[in-house]
Amino acid sequence: MLEASHQHQTIADRQGIGTVTDLPYDRCVRSPRLSPRAYQRITLLALLALVFIIITGAAVRLTGSGLGCSDWPTCESSRIIAPAEYHAMIEFINRTITGLVSVVVIIAVLGSLVRTPRRRDLTWLSLGLVAGVIGQILLGGLTVLFELHPPFVIAHFVLSMLLVWNAVVLHHRAGHDGRPGLPLVPQRIRQLGRALVVLASVAILTGTLVTGTGPHGGDEEVSRLPFDITLVVRIHSGVVWLFLIVAVATLVLLRRNGTSEIVDRRSKLLVAAIVAQGVIGTRSTSPVFPPFWCCCMWPAASRCGSQPSPSPLISPPTPWIGPMHRCRLHERQLPEQHRSERHRTERQNQECPHGRASGARADPTRRRSS
Repeated sequence: MLEASHQHQTIADRQGIGTVTDLPYDRCVRSPRLSPRAYQRITLLALLALVFIIITGAAVRLTGSGLGCSDWPTCESSRIIAPAEYHAMIEFINRTITGLVSVVVIIAVLGSLVRTPRRRDLTWLSLGLVAGVIGQILLGGLTVLFELHPPFVIAHFVLSMLLVWNAVVLHHRAGHDGRPGLPLVPQRIRQLGRALVVLASVAILTGTLVTGTGPHGGDEEVSRLPFDITLVVRIHSGVVWLFLIVAVATLVLLRRNGTSEIVDRRSKLLVAAIVAQGVIGTRSTSPVFPPFWCCCMWPAASRCGSQPSPSPLISPPTPWIGPMHRCRLHERQLPEQHRSERHRTERQNQECPHGRASGARADPTRRRSS
């Protein structure tokens, strides 16, 4: 056995094979890595893609192209690609964009797996995007097969808004290190923030009832909801007015109590989005329901529903920035009373060189030496 092994090794040396560690497949292969900032750009791309597919879906509905492709998953029973017709091409382009959105959310999942450091919350949120897009594809197919029945269309849109919310939260968390923050405002303002989330959800749901009852159903011959259009418009308008009042009240309380710059800016953006939504909605309730203004409702609703409300008004974790900039950002995020207390403590420490102003004892060695 030893002679055979020695003979085999001699033959291997002559042929230049070398040792086992010299083989090419034994080399160390580095796995890909992705920085937090690069992954946040990917999540922003996923968010923009999901908003864009909402706009194209609105174009399909308002042009009456919902049944431009009367079959699913193919366009027609005998062909996959749509014919060169107006309604068929609009519907087919919307389906093609859905495929591109699927690719983007898959990239978001893969990016969460190679992100350094890897975080479990980002992975689950990105997987939520994949599950939502799969649900959208199935709901879209059922919507076409059931000839744009309003409950399926409503579910299709509501799931789109949930996907936008998921993408906003993913993009927001991807810019931080994941550590929990501290409350910046009193408990009553945080409760108003939670009320804003509920009112936004109710406004979106009542808005789907308005569009489900209105004339733009995606096709001229589809069924509509058996409601009085004037009644559902008034209900939806009342909810939006209540939403705006609570948002303005929250903004006023934030200004009085003092808060961080980021919360103040997002509160103003939320109020502006609600006002824009109300203006577009008022314009679209004219007797003829102009398709242009109805099309503007979808991106405005996605902006209003995805705008981060002041709730829970928690200071965001430390962003992925340098140490000096991190200190300055933390200083800006502190409330006014906390900043003044911190400056007062620093002045007292400068006036007491032998000990801290908080009551710490002086150094006994320094006392003995004096």
